[in-house]
Amino acid sequence: MKKVSLIFMMCIFVLGMHAKQQEKVNLELVVTCENKPGNYRKRHKAPNVRPLQVYYDGGFVYFQNAYVGAYVTFLDEFGNVLDEETIFASECDIPQPQLAKALQISFSDIVWIGYFNQ
Repeated sequence: MKKVSLIFMMCIFVLGMHAKQQEKVNLELVVTCENKPGNYRKRHKAPNVRPLQVYYDGGFVYFQNAYVGAYVTFLDEFGNVLDEETIFASECDIPQPQLAKALQISFSDIVWIGYFNQ
């Protein structure tokens, strides 16, 4: 019984260490086109109860509660486009280019940008 509990505790410890290795990408809202005709209805919607969350480790960027059909653009330190991807599921992972320093997410008329802490 002690061996089983020891193995169980080791599994929990390893999973906890893996979860701590991912760093969260803080996203900043850059552009939103609210003054378009017909957008007055969208302003009064309730806030998203499950906002977009982005995490990364050395090789992948993980998305939770992502908008399906959003465009993800990886940028280098000078703002040059390294790679562009499309999100096809609300939870997905995308390989991160080696030289990527920033991440830009575009959906409809909204653009977020986040920077990697490297």
